[in-house]
Amino acid sequence: MRKIKKLKLGVPTGAIQSPALKLFPQAGYDLKFEEESYRASIDDPEIDCLVTRPIEIAPFVEKGVLDAGISTEAAILESGARVKKLCDFSYDVGKKAVIVLAAPENSSIKSLKDFKGKKILTRIPKITKEFLRKNKTSAQVIFSDIGVAPSNIVKVPLIADATVEFIVEIVDAPIKDALKEFNFKILEVLMENPTVLI
Repeated sequence: MRKIKKLKLGVPTGAIQSPALKLFPQAGYDLKFEEESYRASIDDPEIDCLVTRPIEIAPFVEKGVLDAGISTEAAILESGARVKKLCDFSYDVGKKAVIVLAAPENSSIKSLKDFKGKKILTRIPKITKEFLRKNKTSAQVIFSDIGVAPSNIVKVPLIADATVEFIVEIVDAPIKDALKEFNFKILEVLMENPTVLI
């Protein structure tokens, strides 16, 4: 009997996990995520799922460890993986994920020109440095891999002057997120950050 080659699929953790899991029933699959064991099972014997961070999925697909996966535009750029984007997913009508540069409301930082000698805290240093380079601005970029808002935002007054953070922007409505809750002002939008199938 010939062994069936299974498709190895990367399933994301973090902020995009819940909306990603909602895609499977829409496609006719029953995917179950086991919170305690960080495992996922699917009702298709030809698919194996690996639950991992979006930033790991892109390099895993590039190296052939995974055949496909759900990740984000920022994770692909930050990891430097060369992968083919098969499609963008739109989870919530009227919402889009963006990456922003933000500073406390009471900060003397008003624009990019005010960043010389300042510190920026971020989970995506490569993207942040490239943004600064393109805008002919310099600042010290500090990496902090805390993926749950508002942990990096809370750290800013103590160890940095600003942050580059992920938010969900509600189209035609005020942005309601941790940045506003902690009195941060958005200075620049670095990029949109769609969830993608690779």
